[in-house]
Amino acid sequence: MVSARSPAATAVSIGAWVAGRIDFGTLVGYIIAQCLGAIAGTGIVYVILSGKSGGWDLAANGLGQTTFSTNCSVLSAFLAKFVGTFLFLVVILGATSEKGATPAAGLAIGLTLVISHLALIKFTGSSVNPARSLGSAVFAGGQAISDLWLYFVAPPLGALLAGLLFRAKALEA
Repeated sequence: MVSARSPAATAVSIGAWVAGRIDFGTLVGYIIAQCLGAIAGTGIVYVILSGKSGGWDLAANGLGQTTFSTNCSVLSAFLAKFVGTFLFLVVILGATSEKGATPAAGLAIGLTLVISHLALIKFTGSSVNPARSLGSAVFAGGQAISDLWLYFVAPPLGALLAGLLFRAKALEA
């Protein structure tokens, strides 16, 4: 069950809020915590990699940043992020409910995320979590910052649509 006791990724939190699973205050707290956590976590990885024996170069090796503009068009990237997140939220909201999760919820959610990543990684770096994209973009800069808007628009919109469909009972948990 997605509730005030179970934090989720930023887009997932938005979908859970729209579906009526968490309140607005919890949503805001989750988003702030997730963004700060992503930046702090990426900072830790950056420090660790910077101390690598033999050196490590951010420009040459990257830091897991997500970009799309060198891989596909804006429309392709937007649709990939929107549809991928929408489907992920449909599985999450469908496998969980106020009464609890179905027995195979974790497996269904995890496999959906893996399939989404495998399908989208070549196009958009695969992030369905805007906070995760923010964390690496803050340190990588450049194209990752320029492309960041997509990760803060398409996944939340896909999550919003899934949440609305569950709230309207067009889809049932």
